[in-house]
Amino acid sequence: MDEAYKYLKDPLGIRVFEAVKDSAREYTNDSAESKFLMLPDKITNLVSILAQTFTMLTFSPNLPLDNVKNSKVFCLYYAIIIAGIQVYLKDQSIIKNAYSYVWEEKDKEIEKTSQALWKFLTGKVEIEKYLCEAMDETVYAMKHSTKGLWDLRDKKYKLLKRELNTWCDVSIVSGYFFAKTLVKYS
Repeated sequence: MDEAYKYLKDPLGIRVFEAVKDSAREYTNDSAESKFLMLPDKITNLVSILAQTFTMLTFSPNLPLDNVKNSKVFCLYYAIIIAGIQVYLKDQSIIKNAYSYVWEEKDKEIEKTSQALWKFLTGKVEIEKYLCEAMDETVYAMKHSTKGLWDLRDKKYKLLKRELNTWCDVSIVSGYFFAKTLVKYS
């Protein structure tokens, strides 16, 4: 851990970030499927809708829905939301010594969480400082590892860099919030 970090100072934040980074690197030997996080379909759909929304808002004029899922920006937001989920899970694993958990999959609970997310994001968000550091470092690393993010084939859409930075930050907090709200520990 002699690595220089842009945002990390707290040792617990470094442990969380390193755990997220390590899990993102894990692949099985016989499959291209990532072990980064296996989500229930209902949660995956929610993450996808959120990433699509952020992607459309990152372009001027707004990117048509047909083009969204083929966009590198969509993939970036999707991955950052998943990383936010990972931040919560890795933090809880460190604090609770790897307790087992299950995802809440009832439609009513997922809908309540979706509605609560918007209230959460528009209000004052309180997250431990070390987790904020881990999230900032994760977003920084992911944005800087995405090649060709600024290259668009269709020049009638302009990527708004300020919006990209804002929605990246919102994406990781959203993932953290989803996990905090929908993961139940046994």
